[in-house]
Amino acid sequence: MHKISVIILSYNHKPLIAKAIQGVFMQNVLCNIELIISDDGSTDGTQQAIEEILKETPEHFSVVYTPHPKNLGATPNFFDALSKVTGDYLCFCEGDDYWTDPNKLQYQLDFLESHPEYNMCFHQVTNVSPDPGTD
Repeated sequence: MHKISVIILSYNHKPLIAKAIQGVFMQNVLCNIELIISDDGSTDGTQQAIEEILKETPEHFSVVYTPHPKNLGATPNFFDALSKVTGDYLCFCEGDDYWTDPNKLQYQLDFLESHPEYNMCFHQVTNVSPDPGTD
């Protein structure tokens, strides 16, 4: 059985981090999921919000959560998360983004499995920011 690793990078994303994690937790996919969350020393309560939502981790998920005590910077935080990946496939969801389709990972897994000439895929997005021109 395949395993999909999902990386969520966060830094001061308290308002949306639970929604990002719940979007991963709601996935209906026929494989195991490894959720890797790497928080880059948030100071706004993001780490506490992550710890609270992780209490709802579904059974078929494994979670690797790293709450860095100080800010490393985006690139070192990203490389740290990448070093923990053990899945056959890798997905990203930023801490201030979220998934709305519970079949997202299954669609992408099915596509990649049936098209070995592809090594990545993506999907349409909708910007729901109050000021989409600045994000």
